[in-house]
Amino acid sequence: MKALFKKLSEREKQIFFGIIAFTLLVFAPSVDNDFIRGWDDGAYLFDNKDVQELNAKTILSMFTTSEQGNYHPFTELTYCIEHSIAGHNPVVFHIDNLLLHLANTALVFFFILLLTGEKMLSYIVMFLFGIHTLHVESVVWISERKDVLYTFFFLLSLISYLQWRKKETDKKLYRNAIIFFICSCFSKGMAVSLPVVLVLIDYFHKRKFDKKFINDKIPFFIIALVFGGGAFLAQGKAVQLENVFGPGDRFLIVSYNIITYIWKLFAPVQLSGFYPYPYVSGQQVEWFYWLYPFGVLILGLWVWSTMKRNRMVAFCMGFFLVTIFLVLQIIAVGGASLADRYTYVPSIGFFLLLAFGVKGAIEYFNRNMKGLTNVLYAGLAIYALWLPYRTYAYSKVWDGNYNFYSSVIERYPNLSMMVYNRALDLYKQKRYDEALKDYEYALQLKPTDYMPHLMKGIIAHEKNQHRDAITLFNKVLSMNDTCFDGYNNRA
Repeated sequence: MKALFKKLSEREKQIFFGIIAFTLLVFAPSVDNDFIRGWDDGAYLFDNKDVQELNAKTILSMFTTSEQGNYHPFTELTYCIEHSIAGHNPVVFHIDNLLLHLANTALVFFFILLLTGEKMLSYIVMFLFGIHTLHVESVVWISERKDVLYTFFFLLSLISYLQWRKKETDKKLYRNAIIFFICSCFSKGMAVSLPVVLVLIDYFHKRKFDKKFINDKIPFFIIALVFGGGAFLAQGKAVQLENVFGPGDRFLIVSYNIITYIWKLFAPVQLSGFYPYPYVSGQQVEWFYWLYPFGVLILGLWVWSTMKRNRMVAFCMGFFLVTIFLVLQIIAVGGASLADRYTYVPSIGFFLLLAFGVKGAIEYFNRNMKGLTNVLYAGLAIYALWLPYRTYAYSKVWDGNYNFYSSVIERYPNLSMMVYNRALDLYKQKRYDEALKDYEYALQLKPTDYMPHLMKGIIAHEKNQHRDAITLFNKVLSMNDTCFDGYNNRA
């Protein structure tokens, strides 16, 4: 990459560092954010004994066990090193997340430059990747260290492979690609999509499909199978199927997810830290959900129609779908249908397609509509300023439990889980009156849940309202006669 950087003119280097500096400015508020202890940060950083102490025993445990259904020893190791230096100081964790994002933003430039040879496309993709609002979750949420870390090694592997393809006599580059891929897999299971991306790269470059084409990929696919199998076993131990959908429902949900991801990458609005399924299994499906498969069909036909003219569209959409495929909820697991963080790597394919479209539009306007060229530039400038503004503002949503839960509730006011979690956070802050309001709200949303009654009883006890507390604990036991906390608190 040093050789590539040296080939840039002084002006081009200034643009490169300008994008890095602007990205840093946009995400700067996140450095002061608190942990979101009630949403994975607690499990990964406070309850996880392996990251509390840096020694041979804890390191061995990281590499031989999974955490919260995820196998990511490199990610845990970074947490452990940070904890050994600064304890539970969120600033250090946030700074490291941001530094990794800045590094990834730089690597995206070199990846696109090696892939396409076009600097304009490389700068546009680099800019969009650096400042896009959908990347807030991956960068600002400390628990998503695995996203920025696996992407760092993922991009290094792709870059090494592209460099090797230009100079196949240098076997060191090929070995580097394999080593970086292994490091990426040790950081997050989603890295296993890389071998298919290599196939797409060779397709894009019109490489001849022969024995050597296949042999080059074999080590990568073997590694992917090993880590993919391990990730599947780790997930199988930790997750539960909350919505058991039939094949027809799964088809609708996958189509819904694909279109929604693409739309949010273009216009990141109505964002949330949690996206429930659009409907519950067994529920009557609204007619408009059937438009999503139709949208996917139209998208597929469009990609197919462009393949004879050039391979850019097919590569970009292929990159997007291959890298997001594992989290499209083909098998509906857990309570969330979507997650912004899942777009961190897949967005590169979409941004390249967007950059290709912008370049084409500029060329078309310059040839055929010169009088409107300034209008096009103004529209692009407004979009380029709107995105970082959205990102800057959205970063503060991920500041502590209360802000996070309140943001999700504002977007989905009927999520009783989030209302209950916010009430629990208010209780821990001894903001009892506010907590009681949320517990009442949670009961309106889910009257059969005994936990809000239990917490209301605990608050009544702490406010010396003992008769009310006993009444509430009796209510808990009438709803669940096996609740140990009900008996314990009533005693």
